[in-house]
Amino acid sequence: MLRWARLGALLLVLLLTGCAGTSTVEDLLRAPQLSTQLAVVQKALNAWLGESPQLKYPRSGDTSSPFLFSDLDGDGDEEAVVLYQSETSSLNVHLAVLEQQGEEWQVTQTMEGLASSVQSIELADLHGNGGRELVVVYPGPADGQDFLAVYSYSDHTLERNYMRASSCYLLQSVDDSGRQSLVIAYPKGSRMALEVLTSREGVFQNTQELLLDERFTDCTQLFYSAKPGVRRTLVVDGVDQSGYTISEIIAYDPTRNFLTPYRGYDGDIIAASARLKPGLSSADIDGDGVVEIPVEEETITGLDEARKLSYVTWRDFTRSSNTVVWFGILDAEYGYFIRLPSMWQGRIAVRDGEEEGSWEVCSPDGTQRYLTVQVRSVDEAALGPGYVSAGIIGQHRIMVNVNRSYLEDASLILDGIRVL
Repeated sequence: MLRWARLGALLLVLLLTGCAGTSTVEDLLRAPQLSTQLAVVQKALNAWLGESPQLKYPRSGDTSSPFLFSDLDGDGDEEAVVLYQSETSSLNVHLAVLEQQGEEWQVTQTMEGLASSVQSIELADLHGNGGRELVVVYPGPADGQDFLAVYSYSDHTLERNYMRASSCYLLQSVDDSGRQSLVIAYPKGSRMALEVLTSREGVFQNTQELLLDERFTDCTQLFYSAKPGVRRTLVVDGVDQSGYTISEIIAYDPTRNFLTPYRGYDGDIIAASARLKPGLSSADIDGDGVVEIPVEEETITGLDEARKLSYVTWRDFTRSSNTVVWFGILDAEYGYFIRLPSMWQGRIAVRDGEEEGSWEVCSPDGTQRYLTVQVRSVDEAALGPGYVSAGIIGQHRIMVNVNRSYLEDASLILDGIRVL
């Protein structure tokens, strides 16, 4: 009991100090060491500045801390990067680089950023020299593009190597060199374009520029799609003039070492993929390395007016046949997708359920009920037997009752729910 009491006290301390979200006792025991390291780095920065600056947290991205540790110059030792705002200098965010000297950290370089905050920061391996570059996105004006900047660090000096207005970007080896490239989507006149930035002999070079389909007015996400034996592609998500989300596929041509619009599908992928629901994004839906594009097939009618359901498929347009990978129903009112067996496509009907607030999937003639779905407040009492919780959306819980006479393995549905 004493051992568990001590562990409980340790967990409480870690939660109070902000060290949460780890999954093992070993990770939890290691967390205070990181906190000590952060405190030492911050103390060194404070002493160098002669003040206690305001630390600036990235608004999004995988890095959620104002501190970043990595071997930036390839010498085998880690440097620390701190994002901060100083009262004695401009209102823009600054980047400080610190190196460790014995047990102490020393500031070697500070540089003013391009805005008063940071949208995201990420490490990249663009030069291939053992070091790491910093890719920093700064928020632009409310009605304008963000700004992307690339920083390199060597000989105790931080340099900004590249900058441009940007909608989104992707770090990926897109050619046969094996070297990581930076693919950037940005506005070019009235069109959207992709630029491929690659380091050659230590110098960043624009190795290609490609205009996207003229229907794109902005880009929201870039994805890399590849599978052994399948052509490598990029999938671009963006919006058109009407506010619909659209997608385009860009293929890599190994014979020319070039990116080019994908021509392996007879139809119009952009028109087929037009969708209104925000968050209905392309994704590697089945985890095979290939990114699928969502398609709203048909709005489901004849239901309660408040219900906004539609049939949706996630499609791999690079397949030679049967492009549908997942099939299911989108609930646009609450913002989730529920996967159904592919064999049900075109062979089911959807109706209002007998219970208030529910809807059902049934046979076309309505005589066989396959499953019932309800969205309820998390505070409401549990439903009757047969219902299981399939996901949480804010203050609501998705409850599903599968008729196992027609679907023995309910995990296909329960594991296939995506909150958008």
